[in-house]
Amino acid sequence: MFPEDRRHAEAYAIGGIDAERAERDLIRKENNETNARNHKAFKDMMRRAREEKRASDEMVAKAEAELRGETYVAPMPVDENAENRIPNSMKAEAVEEPKIYEVVDDDANDQPPELEQVDIEAEREKIQKQKD
Repeated sequence: MFPEDRRHAEAYAIGGIDAERAERDLIRKENNETNARNHKAFKDMMRRAREEKRASDEMVAKAEAELRGETYVAPMPVDENAENRIPNSMKAEAVEEPKIYEVVDDDANDQPPELEQVDIEAEREKIQKQKD
């Protein structure tokens, strides 16, 4: 038996269907809180990894610049939560809806044209003469 099922059964035994529903809501709330904590922890881990990578890359770039005899200039820090991830030109630009055209079949009752009768032997002779 799963722990959640046991909790459901015990709540039902104590207070009936209303207690079981309350227990289900409590379990759902606990799961949502756990998921939110895990999500926040993952985001923090990713942020720290990016910061460490950025610091490592900066140290390498600084060392390479010194080896070449150049002065290292650190890049501007980027605010990851800033809204400027999307260029202003894309934000201000209104997206035009695609045009929808109705297909009108004016020739619904027309019959397809008759196929042209071709003399195959004559066509073969014509092609043979062109080759020669």
